[in-house]
Amino acid sequence: MEQTHLFKISRRQNMALAALNDPDILALLYGGAKGGGKSVFGCLWMWRKCLQIIKQFNLMPTPFPTPIGFMGRKQSVDFTNTTLETWKQFIPFNTFEIKAGDKEIVILDTLKINYGGFDSSDSVKKFNSAEYAYLFIDQAEEISRDDYGLARGTLRRKIQNTPLDYKVLLTANPADCWLRDDFISGGNKANAFIKALPADNPFLPVSYIDNLKEAFKHRPELIDAYVYGSWDIISGFDLIIKPSWVENSLNREQRLSPISEKVIISCDPARFGDDETVIYVLRGNRIIAQTIYGKKDTMITAGHCVALAQKYGAELIAVDGDGVGGGVVDRIRELKYPVLEINGQKNPDNEKDHARYTNTRSQMWWEGGLKFAEEEVTVPDDKLLQRQLCNCKYEMSSSGKVKAERKDEIKKRSSGKSPDRADAFLMGLFALKHVPGKAKDFNRRQPQRAGNPYGWDENLGGLHNVSA
Repeated sequence: MEQTHLFKISRRQNMALAALNDPDILALLYGGAKGGGKSVFGCLWMWRKCLQIIKQFNLMPTPFPTPIGFMGRKQSVDFTNTTLETWKQFIPFNTFEIKAGDKEIVILDTLKINYGGFDSSDSVKKFNSAEYAYLFIDQAEEISRDDYGLARGTLRRKIQNTPLDYKVLLTANPADCWLRDDFISGGNKANAFIKALPADNPFLPVSYIDNLKEAFKHRPELIDAYVYGSWDIISGFDLIIKPSWVENSLNREQRLSPISEKVIISCDPARFGDDETVIYVLRGNRIIAQTIYGKKDTMITAGHCVALAQKYGAELIAVDGDGVGGGVVDRIRELKYPVLEINGQKNPDNEKDHARYTNTRSQMWWEGGLKFAEEEVTVPDDKLLQRQLCNCKYEMSSSGKVKAERKDEIKKRSSGKSPDRADAFLMGLFALKHVPGKAKDFNRRQPQRAGNPYGWDENLGGLHNVSA
């Protein structure tokens, strides 16, 4: 891996370094916008502290290096996949050795830094007996105040019986969490806060800030947070779709674009016994009919999709192809109906979307949220659907991509309730742009009522429930 040695640090990073050198400050929150160089600074700071201690005490290489600090995130795998990769890129490779099995970084065969996650029982057990002088916790908005207290309790390492300048560095993106109280709103003089701004990071692409503004154009509070480092955020900021957007969308006569006149079927097949199979008929951004039932054979579900396609003149059937949905897709294809298989965990189709979203599910939810924000969606009076729509959280990956919660994560957080209706609806909205340019004539297979060229119910203002 080609290394970039960041020895010339930015103005904000210099401010952070000065705060950590202040004897009256124990802990620094270096947090704020995306792309502010926080993780790079954390790695560089820990490495330099090791070099300073080696020089200060004239330490020599030893078969048993002394543990001097800990670096970590909430999830150990996230630290390994992100922060540790940053370490490899920016720290001179001839000064350290990574021992992955022991989760240690050995510096010049003399000192070592333990690393890991607060989700690891091994790491937590080490905190009970460990002695460190320095802590670097990346993405600290992910951990609890109790996690932080546990880590701080390790600050007691001495070298040659001499206490050290115990310090904690926390990096974070704005979040509605304990960090805001302890470091920004609180009056603890031992805690300091410095914003990290992308404008101060010379290593970012020129288009980085513009891309952030485009991605969050419907969420001005997130532009304030991720571009300008504001922590003046409201509770629920990490929801993809705001409850107020859903409330405003109830039975709205939406502004229809030409593609929104299209009729499609969206289907989210049940995977487990307590899940729902949800099949919606969408005319543009509105549900006009639905079939909802428990887990059934994939052939039955495929049959319902085809029957609804015939009845309502649908031009495309979109199916969640993950898991059992693959069988539904295969059967619909056998019947020669145009079907779009959506695999939520796969990468988006084009390069631009791939640079913005971690997977297709994230793209589907985020773009659906944008339609809600721009008042282009109408939702029926279905309380369960409404609750599910505003119950999916998101986070930003270390590469700046939107990452929506997985369905199993939502189920775990919601007492086993799966967001099947919300997934089916948002999948339908997502599928609208995939409708073929030339419509397939499903209606040739079924007589149409006079004056109703598509064969759907005349009362389109209300939701038509189709018996399963």
